[in-house]
Amino acid sequence: MAINVALADDHPIVLQGLRQLFERERDFHVVATCSSGEAALGAIRAVAVDVLVLDLLMPGLKGLDVLRRMRDENLQTATVLLTASIDDDEVVEAVQLGARGIVLKDAPPSTLLECVRRVHAGHRWLDHPTLDRAFNRVLHREASSRDTA
Repeated sequence: MAINVALADDHPIVLQGLRQLFERERDFHVVATCSSGEAALGAIRAVAVDVLVLDLLMPGLKGLDVLRRMRDENLQTATVLLTASIDDDEVVEAVQLGARGIVLKDAPPSTLLECVRRVHAGHRWLDHPTLDRAFNRVLHREASSRDTA
């Protein structure tokens, strides 16, 4: 069964390239391409999306804003952030808001495909040591808060 993927990026060339990348793979079905955060939310509300690939920096609703709305509306779509750069605080916030993976845009295309497959299978994905440190920091914070509760 194919993995239903929605793609969200405000750059038309990137969005078209992502669509072509996923459509070449037999195990993916692109169910929506979105040029804004608002459109991404609309897509996951309207169609069955297994994984949303979401650009972090878009005009209007940014990636973290989309994640916040998804959490507030209890939308259960697994999300992978795709970004040119991200700082530790954004990583921490993204994880707290439910992001399952983060891929930097300078990674090989195969990395994004593997990330989406792994996220769909229920795993988290990290492709950079900085992201690994930030994820571990979040997990440590969550464990500490449970220990003190």
